[in-house]
Amino acid sequence: CTNRGGLSGSFYEMYDPVTAYNIEDIRNLGLDGAKMMVRLDLERKMAKYSQKTLEICSKMIRHCNKYNIPAFIEALPVERDQNGNYKVKMSADELIKTMGVATALGGSSLNIWLKIPYVDNYESVVRSTNNPILILGGESTGNPIEILKDFEKGCLAGRNLLYPGYDDPRDVVLEVSNLIHDYTNNEDAIKIISPNRGKEMDFLTSKII
Repeated sequence: CTNRGGLSGSFYEMYDPVTAYNIEDIRNLGLDGAKMMVRLDLERKMAKYSQKTLEICSKMIRHCNKYNIPAFIEALPVERDQNGNYKVKMSADELIKTMGVATALGGSSLNIWLKIPYVDNYESVVRSTNNPILILGGESTGNPIEILKDFEKGCLAGRNLLYPGYDDPRDVVLEVSNLIHDYTNNEDAIKIISPNRGKEMDFLTSKII
């Protein structure tokens, strides 16, 4: 993750400069790609901050293309609520417009992956781009059954897979694997929870020499 300067709650929150990894760091560490966030707030007084972030991400994408490094863009349309906090506009139309802006950054979209949330009418969102998509999972619910239902609809809940409440993360990943590779449905995938829950919990520590 490259741009972490848009501090939550600050008046410049939409101005999100590259304050973490740069391209040199990514190359030196042998990382797989550069992730950046672009949140578009089109409110007249705040749009300038989003504009600055667009320019920063455009430069980063050009650097990614120079070294053939995948660029993962978390492109989100946002608005402020009554308390002044930003929230994502969970609208297919708004998301499509934001994706169009994101994929036009940097001179070429060759290496761009889009990180976007699942929304209603997702079919139109997917059809609107030729770029590969990673689906955001949103806040962790701690409920793997609900996670699988969302996944079956097209929502890969990344953080929910890592933090599935009191359940076993490995078990939840196995269920998702069944959905993808064995073409099972949600009901069949859930059946593997009990026989696999809690197995190989010491897998990583057992490999320590």
